[in-house]
Amino acid sequence: MIINYGNNRTRYRNNAISDINITPFVDVLLVLLIIFMVTAPIVTGGLNVDLPEGVAKDSDDNKDNSITISIRSGGELYIGEERIKKGSLIYSLQQKTSKNYKAKIYIKADKKNGYGNVMQIIKDVNLAGFNQIVLVTEIK
Repeated sequence: MIINYGNNRTRYRNNAISDINITPFVDVLLVLLIIFMVTAPIVTGGLNVDLPEGVAKDSDDNKDNSITISIRSGGELYIGEERIKKGSLIYSLQQKTSKNYKAKIYIKADKKNGYGNVMQIIKDVNLAGFNQIVLVTEIK
């Protein structure tokens, strides 16, 4: 609408725009999407792993029905305080637990052990039928 005030002063009256301009909103969302797509793989990537510490509490619910396997840095295996050979691990576990496959097996491994060595022991214990395997960590 044009309003004429005389003296060559013409004023244009703006009508109110009733729709919302969402273009800036979409631009901001697309920029944020690109930022998250670029940074997500960086954040979830894994390096500098130092796992042997934890904050879990000791549970005393099944201490009498549990066995501790210790793996020293040289690869020596112990059940309790008794040293055993790797080949006799399953037999020794079955003897100690009287073939009670519901017994908890606690595994303590030295930090210097390779990940593969520890996983092989876990695999052997699991294949023997023991399903309650707990990795023991140092409490902070």
